[in-house]
Amino acid sequence: MPYIKQSQQARLKTLLDKIFIGEKGELCYCINVLQMKFCEGAVIDNKLSYQILSDAVAAANDANSEFYRRVIFKYEAHKIRENGDIFHDFIRKANI
Repeated sequence: MPYIKQSQQARLKTLLDKIFIGEKGELCYCINVLQMKFCEGAVIDNKLSYQILSDAVAAANDANSEFYRRVIFKYEAHKIRENGDIFHDFIRKANI
């Protein structure tokens, strides 16, 4: 999903590396500003369309899904190995 050409990654990484985000509110602010910048850049003939707005939301949702799949899932799997799986017996009994 976030796999863009390395030249694009380098250009964006240079800009993003300058930003320090220390709290959730700041992260939400940055995400919203990026969505608005995307919409402004995608406007065709000075008209904002539903498709552009939908793409801005879809990109944020896709990024959330990818972060969960690539990071949180692995963190949770590590914690299950470390602390045990509280769902193991339930899953076995429910034949899932």
